Amino acid sequence: MNGNIGDILTKGRERAVKSLAIGAGILVYLGMLAYSGVHNYSVMTRGIEGDMVIWAMLGVVALEVSAMALPLALHFWCYDTMHRIAAFSFYAVDIVLIVGNVILDNAINAGETLPQWIQIYQFYGAPIVPIIAGLGWSVLFMLDPSQKERATSETLKAATREALSARIAEQAKSTDISEAVNKAAGVLARSIVNETLGVSISSAASATSKAEQGKSVTNKNNGSGTFQNVSVLPLSGNGNGNR
Repeated sequence: MNGNIGDILTKGRERAVKSLAIGAGILVYLGMLAYSGVHNYSVMTRGIEGDMVIWAMLGVVALEVSAMALPLALHFWCYDTMHRIAAFSFYAVDIVLIVGNVILDNAINAGETLPQWIQIYQFYGAPIVPIIAGLGWSVLFMLDPSQKERATSETLKAATREALSARIAEQAKSTDISEAVNKAAGVLARSIVNETLGVSISSAASATSKAEQGKSVTNKNNGSGTFQNVSVLPLSGNGNGNR
């Protein structure tokens, strides 16, 4: 074993004290959340009709749960620089809102005239507390490193597709591609005409070609130096001219 018994006992005491301090800190923090939760509930539900109180409590939940979850996020999730800065900023805003609600509720319960700045917060700050909490979490989700990696990957894919489209457009101008397109277009055009007219273009073209060939032969026969309708009479007898 490394170290002597004294070192082991010292480290054991240090771990015990550390665990005790962490446990006490967690209890104090939970007590703070419980105390602030009472004031937040009073602020959020004041002036709300009975059947809508449960929905007004969502503002209390947003503040208290954020105050509980953000330290855990900073400890286990938010390691990237921008992500961590955003988490710290959101945590600070959340604590400020909790403190503002506690001060506002105490001032209202005291029945004294509210200072101008508390009145401004009462009318313009307290009602939008759940929205601020939701916005803060949305920013943290968007700054998550996994989302940044995904965005980088999708951007690269989009750039690749754009480059590929440009290369395809360039290759489409080549001679062999143009010939292939012309042939395909011709086949498609013949198919459309065949379906529309009910006539096979290849058969019609063959008949037209034969008719043109027949006309060409007739024209040659009607030319100079050619005898038409010549009949050959058979010769009777033998070759000596005897009949």
